[in-house]
Amino acid sequence: DEDATVYQRLQELAEVIDGPDWTIDLGWTDSRKQVVSKIFRMRPRIGVEIPTATISSLGKTAATYTYTLDYGKGKGANDVMAVSSGEGVDRPQSSHYRVNRDDTPRFEERFSPSSSIKNNLILNQHASARRNRIYTGTRSLEISARWDAAPARLGIDLNLGDQVGYDLDGHFPPGGLQGNARMLGWRLDPKTGR
Repeated sequence: DEDATVYQRLQELAEVIDGPDWTIDLGWTDSRKQVVSKIFRMRPRIGVEIPTATISSLGKTAATYTYTLDYGKGKGANDVMAVSSGEGVDRPQSSHYRVNRDDTPRFEERFSPSSSIKNNLILNQHASARRNRIYTGTRSLEISARWDAAPARLGIDLNLGDQVGYDLDGHFPPGGLQGNARMLGWRLDPKTGR
């Protein structure tokens, strides 16, 4: 009755604080690997939390990277409010979720996680989770590496959702990047093996 898809509802559920991770993986239905099946997975967290592999610029993985910091519309805000549909007084909305720092101007974001949410507590969860994700801007690290080189082989050492270590040489920031981050997605280029 709300004209929503299962996909929309899964996205909304994943965006609240402590919302579940979900993915649709591909697998084989037969031993000859001729027919692909789709496998739906939903868990409190997909992937391992402690890095078991490190991607390096100097090792066999021969990694390069692109680092992006975006504070554009929908990518960064330090004052966030979630709203639902409705009119006037009957329009549910969350509290303001702010990060208060005297040296920073206020960047507001109002968003609608769903048109059907009527409970302010759920809107508060959406606003708080979004503030936590974007108050420093959206930071993206895209790493290009050999997919079949140990210790960072895709599907063996690294899987979707895993916390992955990285030791990357480069000019930005000075000295490159070291640390770990969660692998949120991957693309495979069979021509280059990356």
